[in-house]
Amino acid sequence: MTMNRRRVLWITTIVYTLITLYFLFLAFGRLDAAKHIVDNPFQWIPDSFFKFPTLSFHSGITLMDLVTLWNYAAFIPFGILIPMLYNIRFIRFMLWFVLIIFGIEFLQKLTMLGSGDINDVLQNSIGACIGYAAYRAGERGEQGRKRWLIAGMACIVLFLMTWGTGNVINQLATKVEGPFVAMKLETQRGAGTDAQGAALGRFSIKKEQIIPEHNMYDSQGGQQTYTFTLKDDELVLTGNYGIPDHAPPEGKISIIVDGKEVLVIEANDYQGSAEQFEVYIEHARQMTIKIEGSERLWDIGYRPLQYRWER
Repeated sequence: MTMNRRRVLWITTIVYTLITLYFLFLAFGRLDAAKHIVDNPFQWIPDSFFKFPTLSFHSGITLMDLVTLWNYAAFIPFGILIPMLYNIRFIRFMLWFVLIIFGIEFLQKLTMLGSGDINDVLQNSIGACIGYAAYRAGERGEQGRKRWLIAGMACIVLFLMTWGTGNVINQLATKVEGPFVAMKLETQRGAGTDAQGAALGRFSIKKEQIIPEHNMYDSQGGQQTYTFTLKDDELVLTGNYGIPDHAPPEGKISIIVDGKEVLVIEANDYQGSAEQFEVYIEHARQMTIKIEGSERLWDIGYRPLQYRWER
């Protein structure tokens, strides 16, 4: 490599590094945002580095999608420029690169000009790895344009392969809602109904006909407490509630999971029409529902959050 060419590479690397540091520390209003940050813990759990954006014609691309792509793509050039300047082996290159990125992330955390995140370290490192592999692939070609054409094509193919692999991992590592499971009553305290809650039947709310499909619970004119046993699952609790026509517009529903109140519905908080609720619950072993006054609850159940291989 001639001295002039090496000088150009040095200048290019320095300029690109300064541009990258600008985006890491100063862009997107980071200086103003830093004034309002009180706590900025380092994110040590690598839980999202594999989450590439899933593009579609319907949802388009969001700002966070662009940030994710930038975390990968912006560091590909370092995997090309550094080996061009120094004949460095892959392991040594990656060790130094990871250490430097760790230092940058910690500096972002200390200065409040960003968030220290292990996911960023991994994404940046994968980007540099793609660049290094593409450069080495290009070395196998002849001098000139063909070498850079091979390197460019290798870079695109490796990036798309990483994107596809990331989406597969993301699908496997993300929990999705399973089939609906209707709540089955364990115990009941109160008077006036059997152990299955109120009998299923047609009723109307604001002249809308309601036909419960799975279950129905009410206070039977007083107060009822229903208890259900769950399997300590992560789940999304759903159900419908309302006050039937010709009933006094009063009442209250309280849902308690493992001793913690997760939802309270009072008649004066809404218009009395049929409504639906949905509550995320991280772990649930026992659920208690207290119903007072004219409130009625029906088709209550949950959808367990499961990994795809558990379904």
